[in-house]
Amino acid sequence: MKETKFKQTEVGMIPSDWEVKTLGELYKVHNGLSKGKQFFGHGYPFLSFSVVFNNVFIPNKLENLVDSSKEERASYSINKGDVFITRTSETVDELGMSCVALKDYPNATYNGFCKRLRPNDVEFVNLGYLGFYLRSDFIREWFLKFSTVTTRASLKNDELLSLPLVLPPTIEEQQRIANALSDVDSLIANLEKLIAKKKNIKQGAMQQLLTGKKRLPGFAPAKPTYKQTELGKIPTDWEVKPLKKIGVFSKGAGISRDESNSGNIPAVRYGEIYTKHNDYIKKFYSHISQDVADKSVKMQKGDLLFSASGETKEDIGKTIAFVDDFDAYAGGDIIIFTPTETIDSIYMGYLLNFPSIAKQKAMKAQGDAVVHITTDSLKKLAVCLPSPQEQTAIANVLSDMDTEISALETKLAKYRTLKTGMMQQLLTGKIRLV
Repeated sequence: MKETKFKQTEVGMIPSDWEVKTLGELYKVHNGLSKGKQFFGHGYPFLSFSVVFNNVFIPNKLENLVDSSKEERASYSINKGDVFITRTSETVDELGMSCVALKDYPNATYNGFCKRLRPNDVEFVNLGYLGFYLRSDFIREWFLKFSTVTTRASLKNDELLSLPLVLPPTIEEQQRIANALSDVDSLIANLEKLIAKKKNIKQGAMQQLLTGKKRLPGFAPAKPTYKQTELGKIPTDWEVKPLKKIGVFSKGAGISRDESNSGNIPAVRYGEIYTKHNDYIKKFYSHISQDVADKSVKMQKGDLLFSASGETKEDIGKTIAFVDDFDAYAGGDIIIFTPTETIDSIYMGYLLNFPSIAKQKAMKAQGDAVVHITTDSLKKLAVCLPSPQEQTAIANVLSDMDTEISALETKLAKYRTLKTGMMQQLLTGKIRLV
């Protein structure tokens, strides 16, 4: 194999037979179409800011519509080879996200918060390669470096056109790089679809199992009967009880952000209930010292933790179960529920986040900018309870689904890491595809 020689450039070391051009050498820049809200929702296809932000390549069909004139459609057209870049936004992170047109879009126009780069020569670069290159970490860093922030973050034309474009010497080599990255993208997209499908299946299972519409083998009577309750129809052998009838409440305490990594004792802070945990605790993200633990509240196996404050009524009181048998602690703004009856806490974790229960919590929430829920309100939450044995069977089915989804999400994270590494190697010529 022939050894690749490298040269130093403004973008770092690249193969000696590669070249660096600026976008300004190859493209002309144009601003987008700005229209009032009354013009949207009808008319002709429109490339929106969100589509540019979320896609490497423009989708085959543009779902958004705008009422545009013939002159506007001529001035703000979308042709094969055009590149669209987000030029202004409320945050710097949304600047410089690019999207490439792989075909012509007749009668379509594009958003005024984006810029269009139209090539002088559509044959100078493979469009697949271009799309991936403009989404590389180097380009993201470049855009963040040259963006300006006043009331909004923005990019100026001169800065945009000075962006360096690293080009392998032949269209064929560019195509090979694009194909390799596209193959990984396909793996990622297929896995994302599978995860979404599995999550939908789980939601359907929860809807059936947590309401008793479907009974698991060994629990369904030969002739199922139902009764009407405040929670709707449930199996005759199930009960509806308020939480105050099946447990007692207490409150967490302490554990500031600075204290959250002060030792090796597991702990939960209320914000982590929203951002790190779902239904039951699988791992801990805070570990505190003994001094901090002495000021906090120790949890018992089977406890359920409610977030006592949050940003929206829809999310208030999100619940997680503590199912381990070791010392762990709950921080402030957490309400702790300790069962006094035999219940399956994982089942309760799923149940207390179920939409019908979340709706009860939302109705009892107080506040607007910051939303709160009190212990007295949680005591009144009505829950639907099958036998403890059936609770455990339902919890096992749902947790098995979670385990499968988690494994797929881990695999997805590995694919995304793989793609990042491939982009770093292929788009700098450290690995050549010949």
